[in-house]
Amino acid sequence: MPRAADALVTAAAGVLAPLVAAAAAGAGAIAAVLGLILLTTTPAHAPGRPVPVVSPDELRLRELVAKHAAGTLTPDEVAELIALLAKVKGIHVQKLEDLVVHGPLRGNSVQLPGFHNIQLQYTKRTSAAREALRRKFDSTERKSFIKSLGNDAAKRAALKKSGLTDAEIDEMGKGVRPKGYQIHHKLPLDDGGDNSFDNLLLIKNDPYHLVITNVQNAATSDMNAGDTRVVQWPMCNGFVYP
Repeated sequence: MPRAADALVTAAAGVLAPLVAAAAAGAGAIAAVLGLILLTTTPAHAPGRPVPVVSPDELRLRELVAKHAAGTLTPDEVAELIALLAKVKGIHVQKLEDLVVHGPLRGNSVQLPGFHNIQLQYTKRTSAAREALRRKFDSTERKSFIKSLGNDAAKRAALKKSGLTDAEIDEMGKGVRPKGYQIHHKLPLDDGGDNSFDNLLLIKNDPYHLVITNVQNAATSDMNAGDTRVVQWPMCNGFVYP
C-alpha cells in the first residue's frame, strides 16, 4: 500500500471522528468521511480468527482516498473511486458529495458521518401493511436481531469498538437493547423495507436516530398510500452506528 494511504488509515483512528464532526460541508468533510469509511466498513478482526486479506481493489481504494485527501484526484480517478466504493464497500453514490449527510434536529443541522445519500424511489405502503410488519418487529424480530449481535464473536468485537461495554453486549446476547439505542430500519417499513437483519441497524437514538426520523418526515409526511417519489435517503451499511 502507498505510504500516503497507510498514513491516512493510521491517523484516522485517532482524529477522524472529531474531524468529521467539526468539518464544514465541502471537500474537507468528504475527505474525512472517506477516511472513516475505510475504518468503519471493514469487518472487525475477532480474536482467534485469521486476519482478513486485503484485496487489490481495497488497496486501490485506499490509494484513491489518500489522493483525494491530498487534492490530487483526476476526474477519471473520481469516477474510479465512486465505482470502487460500490464494489468494495457496498456504498452506492452518484457523486462524492452524497457522502456528506446532514439532517435537522432542534433547529440545528447535524452531520451523520458514515452515512451516505442514495436516490430512493419511495412508495408509501398502506397503514395496514406497515403495521403488520411493525407488529412482527415489536413481537419477535427486534429481540432476535439484538441477540444475533450479542452472540456473534466478530460482531461483539465491532460493538465494543463502537463504545458498548462488555456488560451491555452480554445483555444484548439475551435480547436486551442497550440504553440510549434504537433499532433502525435502513429502508423504512413505510416504504419497501422489511425486518430482515440486513435491513436493521443498532443506532444511538440522540442525536442520530432522531435526525433520520426528521429527514424521513420532511421527505414523506405529505404522501398518501400508493404515492411514489424519488427522495434523497440517508443510508448506512453495517449493523451498529456510530
